[in-house]
Amino acid sequence: MNNQFAIIKTRDIEALAKSRASACATLLYVSLLSYARDKVSCFPSVETLSRSLGGAYAKRTIYRALEWLCENGFIKRKDKRSKERFTIISRLVDGAKKVLEKLAPPKKSY
Repeated sequence: MNNQFAIIKTRDIEALAKSRASACATLLYVSLLSYARDKVSCFPSVETLSRSLGGAYAKRTIYRALEWLCENGFIKRKDKRSKERFTIISRLVDGAKKVLEKLAPPKKSY
């Protein structure tokens, strides 16, 4: 990953902390955010994710951290060949809220 960055919302940091996310799970979540950029999903391989973490974690640890992120509602996983392999749940929810706000009738001011 060259010159990429991730924007992580404060509420996501708080949720990771309250859920007692491991260092690997937290870094993996941030890495997924950087691959997703401004989208809801991304599709890096586990090998790519391992390289993005500097090879500091074994693939088995990465698989466990991905499972933890799924179980705790941070991401949703699909088939490894899917273009939407990892979906960032908070971004999905934010997108749905924006759509609902556009569909809501305007508030009347009195």
